[in-house]
Amino acid sequence: MTPAAVKQELYRITQAETGMTSTDAAAAVAGTWQEVFRYQIPVDMKITFRPGHTFSAYISTLVPGEWAATNKIKVTLQDAGKTQEIALVQETNYVTIKEFQDRSKIKRIDLLEAKAATPGSYIVISAKALISVDVSLCYWELTCDRKRIGLVS
Repeated sequence: MTPAAVKQELYRITQAETGMTSTDAAAAVAGTWQEVFRYQIPVDMKITFRPGHTFSAYISTLVPGEWAATNKIKVTLQDAGKTQEIALVQETNYVTIKEFQDRSKIKRIDLLEAKAATPGSYIVISAKALISVDVSLCYWELTCDRKRIGLVS
């Protein structure tokens, strides 16, 4: 593969990615961890998470309204076989991840060194709350380095 076939760039993964799956967190199981977003990294892409990359989210309820500050959220990276996972954002209160603009307050991912996510692996956002989540009204952003890989070498 020639160097021109590979391009690395800062990238923002959001709830609007092609291939993103989402599920409302139901009140019936409120207070337990529930997966609300899942994104599988495409075959032509390699993602790298580094210390300093960020995660921000606005979480809406079915009521509607914004989530309570003490509700919990976490972001994990799972391998393609769904047998291993690494915390990108460890369990944290919602109030710590809702900043999008102020760089001094925005949540940094919880990694001490770079971690590569290979094609086929998953990024999973899970919620734990005492009230339902309406994913259609939620938005979020996870920064990373993206390397697009040509399928033909």
